Amino acid sequence: GATDASNNEKLLSLVKGVPEVERTARFRCVIAVVTPGGEAETTSAVWEGYIVDEPRGKNGFGYDPLFFSPEHGATSAELPPAKKNRVSHRGQALRAAKSIILDILSD
Repeated sequence: GATDASNNEKLLSLVKGVPEVERTARFRCVIAVVTPGGEAETTSAVWEGYIVDEPRGKNGFGYDPLFFSPEHGATSAELPPAKKNRVSHRGQALRAAKSIILDILSD
């Protein structure tokens, strides 16, 4: 089966020779919360970046070593885990879902 390393190698082979400005990438996370009444509420977040030429950083998983965030000047794998959790697409979507859950619990 595929591994993070093999997926990253494949991605690098696909973008080899492609100018950096054309290697844009985004992570997207969508979270659905179903209310006690059966209605689904969703949140989503996007983290924009681009693919670097070679893996950088030791943290994270998946495409983290290749996903560069210009806003933070580092790949996702170079960010300390606590910072990545704050700024990533998952962290943003989860914080939005948290407010939905807290609203449900306060009813």
